[in-house]
Amino acid sequence: MAHIRVTEETTLSGRMARGVVGGILAGVAFAALVGWNVTANDISLRTPFLAISTIVLGDHALATGEADLAIGLMVHFAISIFYGMGFGLISSWLRTNGTVALVGALYGAVIYLLDFRVFAPLWFNTFEYVDQSFELLIHVLYGLVVALAFYSSDVRKGEPFIKISGARR
Repeated sequence: MAHIRVTEETTLSGRMARGVVGGILAGVAFAALVGWNVTANDISLRTPFLAISTIVLGDHALATGEADLAIGLMVHFAISIFYGMGFGLISSWLRTNGTVALVGALYGAVIYLLDFRVFAPLWFNTFEYVDQSFELLIHVLYGLVVALAFYSSDVRKGEPFIKISGARR
């Protein structure tokens, strides 16, 4: 069976919409994994979101009690959407679903490096004390979930979600 390559590309607004959806879904998955991790370690489920609220309220907010759960949730999902849309900016360059998955994982690792190795030491000291290996893992998973929103879109349209090739005779 011959394969026909579709070269139609989605508009920028279409890729941004996929980024918003992917960012929200990845943000939910991310929050669920963080929730599992903190409760497994006898830490309040509110704690990660209180920490995230310090991004806008300042590092002092945890110590003074000003940290806010609702602000933390809003900041978490705003960042998730922002990074999801960022993936949308590069998605049209990716030619196969496999490449989308690989770049998604790398994208998550880059987000981790920026957030925890550049921004946290400079501006957000609260985040220097978290489990760095767990953070790397969930950021890679975030990137993979965002990538799913871009499967079989743009030039990948018509490509199966998973392609398993048999041995040729």
